[in-house]
Amino acid sequence: MSFRISSWNIKEFGKKPSSPAALKRRVKAVAKHVKMQSPSIFGLMEIESVDILGLMDDEFPEFDFGFTEGQDGKDRNNKEILVGWRRNAFDQAVFSQKRQFRLYNPYLRPGALLSVKKGGTWYNVLFLHTDSGTEARDFGNRFEMFEKVWSLRNSLDKKVGNQRERLIVMGDYNTMGLNYPSRRVADKIVKEEKEIDSLGKFADKNSMRLLKKSHDVTWKKLGRSMTSDLDHVMVSDVLNIKNLGDREADGEEFSVAVNGWVDKGKSARDAFLRDLSDHCSLVIEVID
Repeated sequence: MSFRISSWNIKEFGKKPSSPAALKRRVKAVAKHVKMQSPSIFGLMEIESVDILGLMDDEFPEFDFGFTEGQDGKDRNNKEILVGWRRNAFDQAVFSQKRQFRLYNPYLRPGALLSVKKGGTWYNVLFLHTDSGTEARDFGNRFEMFEKVWSLRNSLDKKVGNQRERLIVMGDYNTMGLNYPSRRVADKIVKEEKEIDSLGKFADKNSMRLLKKSHDVTWKKLGRSMTSDLDHVMVSDVLNIKNLGDREADGEEFSVAVNGWVDKGKSARDAFLRDLSDHCSLVIEVID
């Protein structure tokens, strides 16, 4: 028994398209990339228009969808999370919003939690888009959001008695490090590598693990040499995740495939960055 899960931050997906036709073209291109991952569950981030839900429904008629609502009424649109799941792949599926992840920043979106039952076992997939930035408030907010992850895992554990619940946390963690007291490079006091390393150690202490990716960088700025390692996957230590190959960089096994601009030549890479996203997508395969 196995199933695949994909996560992808699509830059400003649905924001003020030049025309309805242009939006549909981008939706089709996004759908094509998602379908290449063959997921039973996928989460898309930075959804800036609820219209995307209907368009993705057309592209994935065999899927059901959930959509976060970070703000209500006439507030400006938020960068929301769209979750899709193949309706015949699971015995039961429950979508919920975890508003405890909207800490301090009014424009943060809730965490998107999909709980699915397969083969008599429940799996919980949390798609998370944490606070962005390198200022002290952003860095601290990310830390507190991960404190909420550990609390969620503990709460899920209590529902299954003496067992360990199966929790998967995928998304854009925005692990950018900390600049203080200003944003200047000279004021970088916590590098992104240190933030990621610390996150892995906290995960270990909380019965979870940070999975190895095929590539260490997942974000790139179009036309610049700037890259960053922002997107990650953590899972409960009881979960079995399939090894998907060996990394070119060091030969180590990886269980998260990074797909998108990272493995393309310059022309195709720039087209991906311009037309789709500055983030690559992630995919894992659960074999528990």
